[in-house]
Amino acid sequence: MTAAQLSASSSSIASGAAGEELTLRREITTTTPCSRIRISPTVLSRISAFFLVLASRPIVGPRSVPRRGAIGPRSTLRAPTGFIRNSAFWLSAGIGVLHQLSAGHFRHPMLRYDPGGIARPISIFDLSIRIIYRSVMDLRKMRYFLAIADQLNFHRAAEKLNVSQPALSQCVKALEAELGAQLLDRSSRGVALTESGAVFARGARQVLREAEFAVASTRLADRGERGSLTIAFNEVGGQQPVVGQSLALFRAAFPNVTVRLAEMGEAAQHEALRSGAIDAGFHFRLPARHSGLAARVLDTQQFMLVVPETHALAKCPKVHLADLTDQPMIMLRRDVNADTNDGIRQAFEQQHAMPQVVLEASSDAAMLTLVTAGLGLAIVMGAQRRGGWDGLALRPIEGLSLAKEFVLAWQPDNRSSALVKFIALIEQPVDPG
Repeated sequence: MTAAQLSASSSSIASGAAGEELTLRREITTTTPCSRIRISPTVLSRISAFFLVLASRPIVGPRSVPRRGAIGPRSTLRAPTGFIRNSAFWLSAGIGVLHQLSAGHFRHPMLRYDPGGIARPISIFDLSIRIIYRSVMDLRKMRYFLAIADQLNFHRAAEKLNVSQPALSQCVKALEAELGAQLLDRSSRGVALTESGAVFARGARQVLREAEFAVASTRLADRGERGSLTIAFNEVGGQQPVVGQSLALFRAAFPNVTVRLAEMGEAAQHEALRSGAIDAGFHFRLPARHSGLAARVLDTQQFMLVVPETHALAKCPKVHLADLTDQPMIMLRRDVNADTNDGIRQAFEQQHAMPQVVLEASSDAAMLTLVTAGLGLAIVMGAQRRGGWDGLALRPIEGLSLAKEFVLAWQPDNRSSALVKFIALIEQPVDPG
């Protein structure tokens, strides 16, 4: 940038400042934690112009140059060094930026302002100033001001707040200084809200309502009385009476907690619990398979044989595992429930036999439907008898010591207050997992 350009920039800033001063007609106030500094636009422009002129002088080095127009003996004026010239340029630029921002931002951080009289769109600078002011604004000052706005009398407001009248008056003055606006019109006839005061009163009421709501919500959530709870259950587990009973009790005790339900199998529940997608899950599991989860054991179910009521084995009070080696069997697919599939096959191997699997189903309901259709027999948990399947008979199996626990499982490190309350409704010993 040449000296001519720098001088032109200086003149532009100075002339612009003069026009802005006519528009503003007031001082710019910037507040620091330790002091209050008042600078007019003209002073800013003059300081900026001085540093620009200093920066525009040529660099001559350490030698002296004659001062033009000197009378008498030759006098000298030392030219600026490169360091001083660069420093002057950046100081001038910084002051110029401060000057340009002052009319729109530093004069009143809560308003958008343009020297030309046109409000410009809100900027990131505006937003940051608003956030800063809102964060430092004391809620106590808002409460004090609203008490005066309601009473329109300092004495009555001070009695209501149980504070001294001078302290209340001082607080309001500090609030007005912080906002840069007059909120109250004080006269011999009394106190009245200014237009700015009425606007601030509406905003302050909203802020206090939101603050009180946040405090109340936090306390309710800490007591488990607010928040959310996501519970999962598998197909058969959802049919167990304890699931519906516990959910109904919880909803009655904590109506402000949002309860979300999801149906998923045992393996999917384990993954969802580890990822935090659900808070707890009802499912059946083998007693030895805890998977690192905390659990409350609710019931234990033995596996039984389900046959059509017209089948010959339906007439027997119980059947032996060896009686099933020549029967067509329907089993769950291994990818659906590997524990059950492997457990049944191992039981047959211990009897030196293998089941004749004719069909594999994707769910317990599908498996029972196939049995009802006469396509084969199936081994299911005794809990299935609560499903109300007409035309089917359940028989215990000698030689099959396969059972599953019905549990409510959760992650041990889940500190949700709502989850703690829900677990407390289930009155069974805790299995640490």
